[in-house]
Amino acid sequence: MDIHLRVLGFADVYPEEPDERGMVVFETWQPLSEVATAIADGAQAVLDEYGQAEYLRRWVDFPFPTGHLEMIRERLAEG
Repeated sequence: MDIHLRVLGFADVYPEEPDERGMVVFETWQPLSEVATAIADGAQAVLDEYGQAEYLRRWVDFPFPTGHLEMIRERLAEG
């Protein structure tokens, strides 16, 4: 299954703008498994570099999403 991924850029973060006001900075159609693998690998690289404590110190509001990363890895392993 392919997915459509579109990243929009906005002049300001706040207040939130509707998608129509954003500028497309990246757009692609890719197999879901490839996108999920790239996201999981990127998240794992962040965790490996900073660890959970440093991630929380830098991100402040939210801990590292360990459960989400595990879920992605499990689903990828299922095929």
